[in-house]
Amino acid sequence: MVTSLGDRTIAQSIVSPEALQDLENRAVFEDPRQLGLAAVAQEPGIQARLFALIPAIILRSEIEDDEEKEPWASSVPSFEEEQERADIDPDELVPILLGHIVRFEKDRKHPEDLPSEAADILQSVVSEENQLKTIVDKMLEDLF
Repeated sequence: MVTSLGDRTIAQSIVSPEALQDLENRAVFEDPRQLGLAAVAQEPGIQARLFALIPAIILRSEIEDDEEKEPWASSVPSFEEEQERADIDPDELVPILLGHIVRFEKDRKHPEDLPSEAADILQSVVSEENQLKTIVDKMLEDLF
Protein backbone atom coordinates (compact mmCIF):
# COMPACT_ATOMS: atom_id res chain seq x y z
CA MET A 1 0.00 0.00 0.00
CA VAL A 2 1.41 3.39 -0.98
CA THR A 3 0.41 6.55 0.89
CA SER A 4 0.72 9.88 -0.88
CA LEU A 5 0.43 13.48 0.17
CA GLY A 6 -0.31 15.37 -3.01
CA ASP A 7 1.97 13.75 -5.57
CA ARG A 8 4.65 12.75 -3.03
CA THR A 9 4.92 9.24 -1.64
CA ILE A 10 5.20 9.51 2.15
CA ALA A 11 4.83 5.86 3.20
CA GLN A 12 4.70 2.32 1.93
CA SER A 13 3.63 -0.85 3.66
CA ILE A 14 2.79 -4.41 2.83
CA VAL A 15 -0.89 -5.25 3.18
CA SER A 16 -2.63 -8.45 2.21
CA PRO A 17 -4.78 -8.17 -0.92
CA GLU A 18 -7.87 -8.99 1.16
CA ALA A 19 -7.15 -6.23 3.70
CA LEU A 20 -6.44 -3.74 0.92
CA GLN A 21 -9.70 -4.67 -0.81
CA ASP A 22 -11.58 -4.22 2.47
CA LEU A 23 -10.07 -0.73 2.95
CA GLU A 24 -11.06 0.17 -0.61
CA ASN A 25 -14.59 -1.21 -0.19
CA ARG A 26 -15.04 0.88 2.95
CA ALA A 27 -13.61 3.97 1.20
CA VAL A 28 -11.34 4.45 4.22
CA PHE A 29 -9.01 6.84 2.41
CA GLU A 30 -11.62 8.62 0.31
CA ASP A 31 -11.34 11.64 2.63
CA PRO A 32 -8.14 13.11 4.12
CA ARG A 33 -7.24 11.49 7.45
CA GLN A 34 -5.34 12.56 10.54
CA LEU A 35 -1.84 11.17 10.92
CA GLY A 36 -0.21 9.84 14.05
CA LEU A 37 3.37 8.90 14.77
CA ALA A 38 4.71 6.51 17.40
CA ALA A 39 8.46 6.76 17.94
CA VAL A 40 11.03 5.01 20.11
CA ALA A 41 14.76 5.50 20.49
CA GLN A 42 16.13 2.22 19.19
CA GLU A 43 19.03 1.19 16.97
CA PRO A 44 19.98 2.58 14.51
CA GLY A 45 18.53 5.83 15.97
CA ILE A 46 14.79 6.50 15.99
CA GLN A 47 12.29 3.85 14.93
CA ALA A 48 8.90 5.34 14.15
CA ARG A 49 5.57 4.13 12.80
CA LEU A 50 3.29 6.37 10.76
CA PHE A 51 -0.44 5.75 11.21
CA ALA A 52 -3.64 7.00 9.62
CA LEU A 53 -6.27 7.59 12.31
CA ILE A 54 -9.59 6.27 11.02
CA PRO A 55 -12.99 6.74 12.70
CA ALA A 56 -13.92 3.38 14.24
CA ILE A 57 -17.44 3.58 12.86
CA ILE A 58 -16.06 3.28 9.30
CA LEU A 59 -14.06 0.15 10.09
CA ARG A 60 -16.71 -1.56 12.17
CA SER A 61 -19.68 -1.00 9.91
CA GLU A 62 -20.83 -3.80 7.68
CA ILE A 63 -20.26 -3.55 3.95
CA GLU A 64 -23.30 -4.11 1.82
CA ASP A 65 -23.05 -7.45 0.06
CA ASP A 66 -24.35 -8.07 -3.37
CA GLU A 67 -26.52 -10.83 -1.96
CA GLU A 68 -30.21 -10.48 -2.77
CA LYS A 69 -32.30 -9.23 0.14
CA GLU A 70 -36.01 -8.99 0.48
CA PRO A 71 -37.21 -5.61 -0.88
CA TRP A 72 -38.50 -4.53 2.53
CA ALA A 73 -35.30 -5.54 4.43
CA SER A 74 -33.29 -2.45 3.45
CA SER A 75 -35.76 -0.18 5.24
CA VAL A 76 -35.56 -2.10 8.54
CA PRO A 77 -32.23 -2.16 10.43
CA SER A 78 -31.32 -5.49 11.99
CA PHE A 79 -31.00 -5.84 15.74
CA GLU A 80 -27.29 -6.69 15.35
CA GLU A 81 -26.59 -3.58 13.25
CA GLU A 82 -28.29 -1.34 15.80
CA GLN A 83 -26.40 -2.94 18.71
CA GLU A 84 -23.09 -2.53 16.90
CA ARG A 85 -23.75 1.14 16.12
CA ALA A 86 -24.77 1.81 19.72
CA ASP A 87 -21.50 0.32 21.02
CA ILE A 88 -19.21 2.50 18.86
CA ASP A 89 -17.95 5.75 20.33
CA PRO A 90 -18.31 8.30 17.48
CA ASP A 91 -14.99 9.91 18.50
CA GLU A 92 -13.01 6.66 18.66
CA LEU A 93 -10.11 6.47 16.20
CA VAL A 94 -8.39 3.31 15.01
CA PRO A 95 -4.77 3.46 13.81
CA ILE A 96 -3.87 1.87 10.48
CA LEU A 97 -0.15 1.40 9.86
CA LEU A 98 1.03 3.30 6.80
CA GLY A 99 4.74 2.68 7.12
CA HIS A 100 7.93 2.59 9.17
CA ILE A 101 10.34 5.49 9.46
CA VAL A 102 13.96 5.31 10.56
CA ARG A 103 16.08 8.30 11.45
CA PHE A 104 19.69 7.36 11.96
CA GLU A 105 21.41 8.52 15.14
CA LYS A 106 23.79 10.79 13.20
CA ASP A 107 20.81 12.52 11.51
CA ARG A 108 18.93 13.31 14.72
CA LYS A 109 18.10 16.98 15.25
CA HIS A 110 17.09 16.63 18.92
CA PRO A 111 19.32 13.85 20.30
CA GLU A 112 18.24 14.34 23.92
CA ASP A 113 14.53 15.00 23.33
CA LEU A 114 12.43 12.16 21.86
CA PRO A 115 9.11 14.11 21.67
CA SER A 116 10.81 16.96 19.76
CA GLU A 117 12.51 14.44 17.49
CA ALA A 118 9.19 12.70 16.80
CA ALA A 119 7.53 16.05 16.02
CA ASP A 120 10.39 16.89 13.65
CA ILE A 121 10.05 13.51 11.91
CA LEU A 122 6.32 14.03 11.42
CA GLN A 123 6.94 17.56 10.14
CA SER A 124 9.49 16.17 7.69
CA VAL A 125 6.95 13.64 6.43
CA VAL A 126 4.24 16.20 5.72
CA SER A 127 6.52 19.02 4.55
CA GLU A 128 6.76 19.46 0.81
CA GLU A 129 10.29 20.85 1.21
CA ASN A 130 11.79 17.59 2.42
CA GLN A 131 12.52 14.79 -0.01
CA LEU A 132 11.95 11.49 1.78
CA LYS A 133 14.37 8.67 1.12
CA THR A 134 13.92 4.96 1.54
CA ILE A 135 16.18 3.38 4.11
CA VAL A 136 18.01 1.53 1.32
CA ASP A 137 18.67 4.80 -0.55
CA LYS A 138 19.90 6.42 2.67
CA MET A 139 22.23 3.54 3.49
CA LEU A 140 23.67 3.54 -0.05
CA GLU A 141 24.14 7.30 0.12
CA ASP A 142 26.03 6.97 3.41
CA LEU A 143 28.40 4.41 1.87
CA PHE A 144 29.73 6.88 -0.67
